[in-house]
Order: sequence, then structure tokens, then C-alpha cells
Amino acid sequence: MAVTQTLFTPSPDPFFYRRGSSAGILPIGEFSFSVRDEVITAGGAGNEQSVVLQMNLPQNYAYRLRDIFMTIGASTNTFSLFGSARITDGTAANRTIEYSIPFESQGQLPNDQLLTALPTQVYSIAPGALPQQMLLPQRNTGAFMSANVFNATQNGPAGTCWARATVLIYDIAQAFEAGANAPIPTVSR
Repeated sequence: MAVTQTLFTPSPDPFFYRRGSSAGILPIGEFSFSVRDEVITAGGAGNEQSVVLQMNLPQNYAYRLRDIFMTIGASTNTFSLFGSARITDGTAANRTIEYSIPFESQGQLPNDQLLTALPTQVYSIAPGALPQQMLLPQRNTGAFMSANVFNATQNGPAGTCWARATVLIYDIAQAFEAGANAPIPTVSR
């Protein structure tokens, strides 16, 4: 038995805030990543399925995860009720900090609320599980964020995926001055 993995690697869509100088550390913008109506590969004979959303974060910023959600639509939707979201400093060989975040099903949407007729499971970060610390990559190293949901049922059908993640970005020099464990203010839109 093997796992058929569908990997999505969307590019960041940057949005920088307009603001003057301020005391303390505030986000300077955000990166949004999105996948719209992408195809999930069928599991195949005897195989399980995994859907991974991997986002490479640009270098020389500090980050804080703001939100992430994923919807999985399949004719027989047996994807697990839990998954994981992760934000990591640097490459797998150069980790300085990693957050593993519970990612859980918020239930199934009724078909009349969808753009597709497929039964669709919605995933988001578990309440209270969003990390409050900032991710401080070493200078000139990137970071990456990923979200994963798994289907342990063999021979799972093909399906569709919609996903969106938003990461707040901070000036890295200010972030190092503030310290990695200081509470981070957020900005409401």
C-alpha cells in the first residue's frame, strides 16, 4: 500500500500595508496563498491519499500565521476529520523552530452551497491553536508553511480542492529586536 500525494504549491500574493512609523512591532503586510478548484489525484488500487498545500515564504521577513482553510470535495468523501498545518523556519535540515498546528474538519457543506455537486469537507485551524509567536528565520533563509489532510480509505476517488492561507509579515530587524516570544499584535482589516 502506498500514498498518492497531490501537492499544491501556490505563489504568494503580497499585500503591503500603508502606515507610518510606530512604536512596537506591527505587521507590514501579508502574503496570501490560494488554490481554486484544483484536481486531487485518485488514490488508485490499494493506495491511500494525501493532499498537501505547501507555501514557500519569501526570504528576509518574519512571519505569523493568520489563518488557513482547505476544502476537499470528492464523490465519496472519506478524508479524515483531522490534518495538520505546519510553519517551519528554513529548510528541513536547518530548522530553528517549527509549529505543528491542529487542523480539523468543520463539517461537510450541503451541496447547494457549493460550486460543485461533490460532498465537500471543510478544514481550518482548531480554535485556540493558532500560534501567538512569530517565526524568525535566519537572514537569507526562507521558511515554508504546509497544510495536509489524509484519506486512509484505499482507492479514494479523484476530487477537487479549494484552499487559502494568509501569513502576516513583519520587518525582520524589528522582529529580532522584539524577541521571538513577545506577544504579537494583529491588525484587523
